[in-house]
Amino acid sequence: MIKRFAKIIFTAIIFFYDSIVLFFSKFIFNKKHSSSILIANLGALGDMIIFINNLEIFTKDLKNKVTIMVDEKFEPLFDKERFNILSIKSNKYLKNPSYRLKTNLRFSKYSFDLIANVRGSRSLIYEDSILRFINGHKVCLYSDTFSNARLCFKVFDPFIFNKIYKYNIDENFHEIERSTIIFNKIFNLKKEPKILNLKNYFSQIFEIKNKKNVYCVLNVGAGEPERKWDIDNFIKLGNHIFHKYKLTPIYLGDNEDYRAILNSKISLS
Repeated sequence: MIKRFAKIIFTAIIFFYDSIVLFFSKFIFNKKHSSSILIANLGALGDMIIFINNLEIFTKDLKNKVTIMVDEKFEPLFDKERFNILSIKSNKYLKNPSYRLKTNLRFSKYSFDLIANVRGSRSLIYEDSILRFINGHKVCLYSDTFSNARLCFKVFDPFIFNKIYKYNIDENFHEIERSTIIFNKIFNLKKEPKILNLKNYFSQIFEIKNKKNVYCVLNVGAGEPERKWDIDNFIKLGNHIFHKYKLTPIYLGDNEDYRAILNSKISLS
């Protein structure tokens, strides 16, 4: 309860700090309007894979470029011939007030026809804060169902988004299902959730040719410890992939994950 209350207070402070900056920014900058779509996703690597998957499904045949907002470290994952890319340093944006101010002022110059946060509202920490400074019709999914700050979302979301799409969590439990909902709304389509083989996409992006070894990357980390799958399960999965599909598994995580793999009773293939 104390942790939840502290997070709400922290969010409120951020909201009012940004509100002051937002007020004065209206008198400083003229908006550069783009008759296009801005799709924001400042998530981690797992979010990026789902994001790329849906971008391939929904934007591959579009004639006009779509603008995307991503963390700077993931910018190389995206095709600059197909996307206009706006990037920031997410962690620095959260922790450094000066960088936060500069970033907000930078984005206060932009205007789009449609602006979408495809991860769902994030309590003003990343996407939502920046989107406040950009003009346009703003949409998002209903706030993260599993978050401890739902009250915070309910209070602040209506001040940011013009439309918030709700969904049935029992019918759309997996994140790729939920993200498909918002992509369908953005492009006015009715596509079913689908997982693509992104091998050709990444081969083209990184200009990979004639590789002798073929790899499979398993992201074993998570934002919170309780969201992590048991490391033994990842090793079992990696061993299965290696023996059945002849793919060499690479386990991606932090130092704690590395130690967990070393200390596991299950041997790596």
